Amino acid sequence: MVERSIVKPRTKSAMVVGGWRLFDPLLCDLLRRAGHQRVIVSRSGGRATLERVRPDVVVVMASAGADRPLDAIRRVRLAAPDSRIVVLATEEDVLWFALARAMGADDTIGSGAAGEELLAAFSLAA
Repeated sequence: MVERSIVKPRTKSAMVVGGWRLFDPLLCDLLRRAGHQRVIVSRSGGRATLERVRPDVVVVMASAGADRPLDAIRRVRLAAPDSRIVVLATEEDVLWFALARAMGADDTIGSGAAGEELLAAFSLAA
């Protein structure tokens, strides 16, 4: 008789950090369409939440030029080093995007991005 072990597949998860309440439902829908079954919105991206959830992708909402999103990227990278960090910014500021990548962001997307571009960035971790 052959024994089979049943391995439950890991639930793919995503977290939105510092979201804009108006866009949270849209982002959550896009993340689900990209294959993430569990989507959480966190205003601060706290370490305990990141360590508990261990999201595959973290979306950091940012106003380009702001310092707090850069701190959030650094915190996420320290607490969840294997998570893919995608930064969505209100502007397309090349210098700020370079700073975000230096702090640990894997991808930076400006406000002019199409839905397909967002899905592609979110799907890379799914």
